[in-house]
Amino acid sequence: MHTKQTLNMKKQIPQWLLVLFILVGTIISCSKDDEAPNTAPEIEEQAFSIAEDVAANASVGRVEATDAESDELTFAITTNDDNAFTINESTGELSVSESASIDYETKTSYTLTITVNDGELDASSTITVNITDVAENVAPVVAAQSFNLSEDTGAGALIGTIIATDENADPLSFTISINDDDAVSIDGSTGELFLTDSTTLDFETKDVYTITVLVSDGELETEVNITINITDVDENTAPVMVAQEFSLVENTGAGFLVGTIVATDDGTEPLSFAIKTNDDDAFTLDESSGEIFVSNTGSFDYETKNVYSLVVVVSDGVFETEAVVTINITDVDENTAPVVTAQTFSIAEDSASGIAIGTVMATDAESNTLSFSIKTNDDDAFEINTSTGELTLATSSNLDFETKNSYTIVVVVSDGVLETEATVTIAITDVEDNTAPAVDAQTFNIAEDSASGTAIGTVIATDAESNTLSFSIKTNDDDAFEIDEATGELSLSSTATIDFETKNEYTIVVLVSDGTLETEATISILVTDVAENTAPTVANTSFTINEGLAAAVVFGNINATDPDQGQSLNYSITTNSNGIFAISNTGDLSIASGMSVNYNTAASHTITVSVTDGIDTTTADITINVAKPVSWDDALIIDFTVTSANATIQLPTLNVPGFDFHVDWGDGSIENDLTNTANHTFSAPGTYTVKITGVLPMLPLSRSNGTTKAATIDIKQWGNIKWRVVSSMFAGLKKLIISATDAPDLSRVNRMDNMFQYCVNFNSNISHWDVSRVEHMNGTFAGTHKFTGDLSNWDVSRVKTFGGMFQFRNNSATHGIENWNVSSAENLSYMFSDSNFNGDISGWNTSGVKFFTGIFSNNKQFNQDISGWNVKKGTQFINLFKGATAFNQDLGDWNVYSATTLNGMFSNSGMSRANYMATLEGWATDTMTVNNMSLSADGLIYCNSMNSGRTNLINNKGWTFSGDTEDCSN
Repeated sequence: MHTKQTLNMKKQIPQWLLVLFILVGTIISCSKDDEAPNTAPEIEEQAFSIAEDVAANASVGRVEATDAESDELTFAITTNDDNAFTINESTGELSVSESASIDYETKTSYTLTITVNDGELDASSTITVNITDVAENVAPVVAAQSFNLSEDTGAGALIGTIIATDENADPLSFTISINDDDAVSIDGSTGELFLTDSTTLDFETKDVYTITVLVSDGELETEVNITINITDVDENTAPVMVAQEFSLVENTGAGFLVGTIVATDDGTEPLSFAIKTNDDDAFTLDESSGEIFVSNTGSFDYETKNVYSLVVVVSDGVFETEAVVTINITDVDENTAPVVTAQTFSIAEDSASGIAIGTVMATDAESNTLSFSIKTNDDDAFEINTSTGELTLATSSNLDFETKNSYTIVVVVSDGVLETEATVTIAITDVEDNTAPAVDAQTFNIAEDSASGTAIGTVIATDAESNTLSFSIKTNDDDAFEIDEATGELSLSSTATIDFETKNEYTIVVLVSDGTLETEATISILVTDVAENTAPTVANTSFTINEGLAAAVVFGNINATDPDQGQSLNYSITTNSNGIFAISNTGDLSIASGMSVNYNTAASHTITVSVTDGIDTTTADITINVAKPVSWDDALIIDFTVTSANATIQLPTLNVPGFDFHVDWGDGSIENDLTNTANHTFSAPGTYTVKITGVLPMLPLSRSNGTTKAATIDIKQWGNIKWRVVSSMFAGLKKLIISATDAPDLSRVNRMDNMFQYCVNFNSNISHWDVSRVEHMNGTFAGTHKFTGDLSNWDVSRVKTFGGMFQFRNNSATHGIENWNVSSAENLSYMFSDSNFNGDISGWNTSGVKFFTGIFSNNKQFNQDISGWNVKKGTQFINLFKGATAFNQDLGDWNVYSATTLNGMFSNSGMSRANYMATLEGWATDTMTVNNMSLSADGLIYCNSMNSGRTNLINNKGWTFSGDTEDCSN
């Protein structure tokens, strides 16, 4: 007997749902239905100009206003400065009143408030009427002015015009001397203010801007402060939806949830989604939720086509927005090197540093993320964006067509595993214009006993255009030199005192000008000795060392010099802090044998070092600071085992802000206060214990370099790191071990998607982890063929999506999940597909699940009695048991009340004729079973004489069947 469940017909009110997935997440939002209200008219601030001698009743101009519903508008002046103006209530025509007395010297502008009404709602704006003067030369007259600008004004929009007058009617020029946030630009001739292209207004962030404008008549200037008030806009705008990308594993079956389109709207209207352009008709879209599914016709093969593009339209009932959605097909089992060919670009010789030259084009058959680097950089003249491959001119570059007209570099493109090199040629194009004088760095000699005025030499410079050159000294070392402006001859200044033992080299910067362009050159002047002995020179110096630095390890060198040629220097410590330090004959400092330093005992040490040349001795005070130690007790500890020398281990942060961490690399090297990706090279193969402490929101080792992913990685201790993102943290690591007995702090983690995906050898104990705050576990253990760990203590009561969690596994472990509380689950799609799972999950609470797509597809072991599952809310049952050859159960008690598709639900499964007919009989006798469904059941057999279930579904419910065949034998 089949039990029936009563459908709760009470209308459910949609609630706001926000799901934030840092790194790879989606945002889903729903809102109540709400009809668009009548909106108020729109009237912007406007400005008009009239001459001071204008006649009464003269037209000033027409006040412009608009109404979204095209209602008839009426105009009125609600604030009338001096009652100087009137307005036509129908047309908005503004005129000078009979009583007005317009006089520029008395008043240069009038400010009115104009109110416009559409029959229900009002809108007001400030209208400025500027009075122009009709001639003595005095400074321009310009008053402080203000403008109003609605926050939704677009970049480049006209704000208003600065009103300025000049008694002599001289032409005026306008400039901005103080520009608040660089938000405004000005037309130098008209005084028109515009919003700059880089400015985005937001009333809630900033509601007023103040700038200072300088008005000049060519001789005199006047400054004025201009206020721009930002007005709030409360009106419906088009939904916001940007281009989005999703990933999909090749061969994924129909009905699979690809992802959810993210769109927002500042109103309360519900959003609806539709596909405008559907690449190969491979996808379907839920018009209410924005969820993208694989269509019944979708068939994906990475080698045939690895990217699909859709044009999606989102509407709030009034406005629409389109965006391109890209779905990248990912490969599983193969990897080929990126493809990049030799390429050629060109750039003008006068290009500025940082200018974009072009983008190195490369492709990858598996659509892996590519990184770019320059292996051989001709003259270090170029830089490349590691993510995009865009080539730019380096800051140190100095291109000159006449010197070098072509550069060749070698670019390396990596997909994280394999690399490809390509030769890139950059041709330099000539620019025929005036060139700066040419002058090279030059060196001169002068004896230390030379008299003032002594000629040193002549700076040699040339000019391609044979312009007359002038010489000057820009930077004069000790003011010791002079230069002849016309000839470039250098001589010793009258104030110079040249002494070889005090200073044996001078450096000056000479500026050579052709009257238009200038060139600088560094000139070195070497002082030659006139033999005498002087003491060595050594400077006071400081060093910083870490606690635990081993004895005899060199941490610094005392750099002493002796001006007397041919003499050797000897070093010694004459004042030593308790004999802690030692110095070699070459000045290398180290901790003495048997000694050590301790921050708490002494944070700083001062020693005296003596340097002698055998005749004279010089001393210096050397300060040695001990760095404050970092506590590693609660650190994240990871053993990295590398098999080759000079292996670089990478701790990636993906350029995400919010990091502040310290790393002890386990080979004596410690790095503190890191905020971005850390790289460290180990000189020899071996196992290195790396400790990490501080703020580390995530550590996506799956996105690290190839050497790191190839290393054996053993998490020895989780420590007190507070994780925020663990999705794909270890994905694809083939040598992952977690031997830590403590557990990671996952209290701030919302998603564990793909955390261990394709960790094919992973089988560590993680049974004690607290996952009670996690809401998404899509693909967490997909492809973990050897993982058999116990997960029975995992609290998954908050988890909403389990899509593909145990997919693509060839072991039969059940992990103790039979008694999991899945009451919050909404999506179980492909959870056990292509695996050998056969755990008794008959007691699971599936009452909230909407997506049952492919849960057991191609699972050759599962055959549990799950007839008691509550599937009342289920909409998608595509391929649920497709290819599940062991499954043979009666599901007649299933309450398929909300189903939208059953395609392939039982195709090629192991369901017997008896259980198939019993299932259909149960569904047919339940009056709440959904109507007009299509059920494809390839490979199954039925017999209408056994019961009337199949016939009744066809005749009474409008169902259609395909793929099954009738066989009443036996």
